[in-house]
Parts: sequence; C-alpha cells; structure tokens
Amino acid sequence: MIRKGSLASASAYLNALREFASALAADADQIDTDEALLAHWYARFAAEGLHVGWSALQPLTGRELCEALALLAESSGAFAFVALQQFVANVNLSGHLPDDVVWPCGGVAFGQLRNLRGPCPRLEGGFISGSIPWITGAHIFPSVVLGLLDRDGSEIHAVVDSTNRRDFQHGAPMDLVACRGTYTVSVRLSRVPVGDLTVLTTEPAGTFAQNDIRGVLYQTPLMFGCVRARMKLIESSTRVVPAEKAVCGTSMAHLLESVYAAFEGSTPEEGARLRAQLGDFSVRLARLATMACGGAGLVRPHPAQRLYREALLYSLMAQTDRIVGQAFQEVFG
Repeated sequence: MIRKGSLASASAYLNALREFASALAADADQIDTDEALLAHWYARFAAEGLHVGWSALQPLTGRELCEALALLAESSGAFAFVALQQFVANVNLSGHLPDDVVWPCGGVAFGQLRNLRGPCPRLEGGFISGSIPWITGAHIFPSVVLGLLDRDGSEIHAVVDSTNRRDFQHGAPMDLVACRGTYTVSVRLSRVPVGDLTVLTTEPAGTFAQNDIRGVLYQTPLMFGCVRARMKLIESSTRVVPAEKAVCGTSMAHLLESVYAAFEGSTPEEGARLRAQLGDFSVRLARLATMACGGAGLVRPHPAQRLYREALLYSLMAQTDRIVGQAFQEVFG
C-alpha cells in the first residue's frame, strides 16, 4: 500500500501507468461491458498505488495529468472513465486527509451542480434527500465526493458512503453507448443523516458552474488517448496508402500538441475551442479508423467499433449548453 507522503517522481509514475496500461489493453473489449472484470483491474490499479494521481500523494501538472489519463484511455476507454472519477476526487480530497492515511479509492457525484435548476440533493432539517443523475464506478468506489445544496442555496462538497442501501439507493446500470462496464447509475437519496457527511468545502451558489467553465480543458484527456488508439489502427491498415496515413498523423500530432500546450496555460475560451475541435476530430477519426479496418470493424469485439462508440461518449460527457453550441460552431463555422 502507498501511503500519503510516499511520493514518486512524475516520470516514474507515468512509466508505471504505461506498464499497467499495456497489460490492461488485452482485456479492453471485455472491460467495456463487464463491470466485474473492470472492478478486478481497478483493484490491481489501487494495489499498485496508481490510483493516487493528481492527489497530495502524487501531484501532477496539467500536462502530466493529460498524459496519465490518455495512457489509460488509449488502452481501455471504460477503465480510463473510472480512473478519471478517482483523479477528480483526489484533487478535492487533497489537504483534507490525515498524514498517515492510506489513500482511499473514491469517485465523484457533483455534476448536478452544473445546473441548479435540475435534480440535486438538498440538506433540510439535518437530512439529505434528492437525486444524483450520474455516478460512474458505483460498484468500485465505497465513497464519493458529493455535491449538494444547503437550505440557503450554498454548494457543499462532502464525502459520503456511496454503497447501495435504503437511503442511498442505486438505480439500474445505464445502458450506455460505450463503457457499460463502468457501472454508471443514478442514485436516490432518502434522508441521509448529515452526520454521515464529511464536509470538504462550502461555496456560494454558482461556484461549481464557474469553475467548470474554467476547467473544460480537463475533459479532453480521454479523447486524447482514444485518438492515439485509432491512429494505431489506421497506421496498421493495408487499405490506407502511406500519403493518407502521413496526412492523418500530421493533423493528429498538430491538434494533440495544441492540447498539450493548453494544459500549460490557456483561457477558458481556448479550452472550450480545443474541446470542440478534439471532439469533432475524434469522431471523424473513429469513422476513418473503422473504414480502414473494413467490414470486420463493424463486428464486436473488433476494437474499431468500440473506439467509435467511445468517441461519441466522450464528446457528450459533462456537456453544457455552451459545449453543445461550441460543437455546432466547430462543424458549421
């Protein structure tokens, strides 16, 4: 077990992730739909101490975080989707755990704070009730960082036990277009005692939405990894001539380097633009990769069709009206 304070260099951590991802790739297609197998791999991920990325235990720059998640997504989109939840939880937990604690496995459940007019857990009379539209990795994470509203509308981030029970009831796993093995569910909260929470922060209403706008670039690393995986299929295809491969590779390298550079400093507007560009490029490249594989690319479990479905899922994740508008602008100008 890796404990808080047992710090590895970022390069050593990324090398360990690279080795793990290489082994993970063999099971990627089964992991896409098999939550038990994904949970097995996640237990190994945690046992090797790799779940600590972007935490006080393993700080990463934006560029290093991008590469860490891209490495996982290049091998298994479903696994990377769950790891993303952990990494986001880690940055929220940093500074709130005792020095001698074993770093926990945990996810997040605060996307509902993007739209305060929609469903959201609320604190009333010492109890929390309401609904969470989306938790990914619900069968893996024993706790999540929950977003809820206080009586005065303040936004609270708190750690809560997320196991399935009467007052925290999981819905059926969602039949997602891709990554069904992530065990993504909605949850109904029925009078969860406030004493069951460990409060991390309390902020004014609208804080999460504003931070989300500034952090939209952090939605791109999974697309980044899937783009690289599709390029490998194209490069190995005998149906694509060298000149076409070269043009495709150059376009990919230029866009991915722009994303990397943005992690070293960009405006929210630039982040939104790059998310739209990468999302559009990712879906188009997925179509080309499937065509390059011929008819076999349409049949399960060929990786081309899984990567196509992942391209769609990642383009839609964490979307807001602004992200939808940016996508239309990217396509139509």
